[in-house]
Amino acid sequence: MDFMSDRLFGGRPFRILTMVDCHTREALPLTPRADFRA
Repeated sequence: MDFMSDRLFGGRPFRILTMVDCHTREALPLTPRADFRA
């Protein structure tokens, strides 16, 4: 599980939560959001 981050053309930041199942090595769906709350 990790976060990737980038900025949109207008300068607004966004992050993508990426997850990989360690047992099957399957990449689970990516979840993009402008903010992730704790």
